[in-house]
Amino acid sequence: MLMQAQEQLYKADSHLQIAEHLFTVTFPLAKDPKLLLGVVDNLAKCTEYLINFQLIKKNGTFPDDFISKLVTFRKFAPKAQAELFGKLHNLNNLHRTCPIEFRRGNTLIMCTHGYEMHTLSVLEIEQYLTIVKEIIESNKKP
Repeated sequence: MLMQAQEQLYKADSHLQIAEHLFTVTFPLAKDPKLLLGVVDNLAKCTEYLINFQLIKKNGTFPDDFISKLVTFRKFAPKAQAELFGKLHNLNNLHRTCPIEFRRGNTLIMCTHGYEMHTLSVLEIEQYLTIVKEIIESNKKP
């Protein structure tokens, strides 16, 4: 069980490293806000593996679907952490389902089918990266 938990933490860290590379190396070179979606995708995967890690430590197992994982995770996790994980997952789902995406400066704008607009800025992504990195680092400590 401990091995399985460590494997989930390793996968989370791998996705965080990919997200950081996209944000700190690729994005500044290409200057295309659509790359921020790749960062969000990797952060969403990272947070799912972090939830798996926490659930294995607490319960020894985890559900298959993300919503069930998040509901179970919210029972014992800090509220801000659970909200961030849910927000990243929702942003990733929004990207997959939204019919229109366009950029304005360094901001990516996504429109839903009902034309509700959601923005994704560089500053927002930077904050998400910092918070998720801190969470992973705190989980690495024994």
